[in-house]
Amino acid sequence: MSADSLMSTIDPALSESTESGCTSRHLWYALHTRSRHEKLVDGLLTEDGQLESFLPLRTVRRRWADRWKDVQVPLFAGYLFVRAPQELLTAVWRTRGVVRILGTDRPTPVQDEEIASIRRLVSSHLPLDPYPYLKEGDHVRICRGGLRGVEGILIRRNKRHMVVLSVHLIGRSVAVEVEADSVEKC
Repeated sequence: MSADSLMSTIDPALSESTESGCTSRHLWYALHTRSRHEKLVDGLLTEDGQLESFLPLRTVRRRWADRWKDVQVPLFAGYLFVRAPQELLTAVWRTRGVVRILGTDRPTPVQDEEIASIRRLVSSHLPLDPYPYLKEGDHVRICRGGLRGVEGILIRRNKRHMVVLSVHLIGRSVAVEVEADSVEKC
């Protein structure tokens, strides 16, 4: 058994050997697209069959002038995922509608487990809502309700989200319970 066939048996995500004899692993990458271009980019990436893309969609109810309609919209507006070998990333980046491949200095792969989890959520047909990416300690602003505009630090206590407001001059703070989707990062 050759090294290439052994590697693809161990991990099917490994591609066949290239002309140079090197093995290239097909990894998932996150793409940032132009506004409302996610479905177009998804179609362009997969039209020749060389690449696999994943555009997680959710169903939302929208009102037209004369009726209500269920429509499919991207779960993560402005983003989709592509599974590609390193050598095709330049072609992916040049695809019409792609703004960039996410990463710091170079494209950074997305973990296979994260993609698998998102696929499971989408295929469950449960109602999905985008959720702000916040972590404990973030400086946040309340964006809905009677406390709209109030800023503080997000914490979790007893499985509840709270915003801590501080008066630095007197060295005192107060916490208020909030729904996590009613705050935004400052």
